[in-house]
Amino acid sequence: MTLWPTKLQWRQWSLPSKLTAVGVLVGIAGIVATLVLFLVSLDGGERGIDVEDAVVPPVALEFRNPTMSAVTVLGRGDAVFWLPAGVGGGAPNVSGKYDLSFDVEQGSPLESVIVEPLSTVEVYVHLSSTGTVEELLRAGLTDLTLLLRRDDGSSIPFGSIPFDESRILSTRWQIDVVPP
Repeated sequence: MTLWPTKLQWRQWSLPSKLTAVGVLVGIAGIVATLVLFLVSLDGGERGIDVEDAVVPPVALEFRNPTMSAVTVLGRGDAVFWLPAGVGGGAPNVSGKYDLSFDVEQGSPLESVIVEPLSTVEVYVHLSSTGTVEELLRAGLTDLTLLLRRDDGSSIPFGSIPFDESRILSTRWQIDVVPP
């Protein structure tokens, strides 16, 4: 007993029967391919990056205070990476942490940054580096929102930054840090 028809049987089949047989073969091939890819991913597979060497470049910010009162911005906080639909297993975002520093290299994190009246301060945001964040940066699949806070706990309104490597490396993002 064979599972595939002989040439004579194939010629006697109607067109819908032939198309059904071809559809079954394509379906079986798809299931086999899915299983192979799933088993490769369980085995570690090629992820495209080495998580141990994951490095996310610092994000350059310029805090601007156009008012007559000094503003203090906390030096540590939360970051949110907004994912497009279909990425991240259904989760709409990935959480992270950041530290502010005056140094482009991972220097000593600042407890806070004081922005004097009518002045600007340049700082760097050092994001917690994980394989997931590194992959998002390389692919340019997401936007970054920094949850900036003043020393009184109030938040500083700030939109999202397109999180792709070319923009992170070439842009200094300006943020008005007006008092609440």
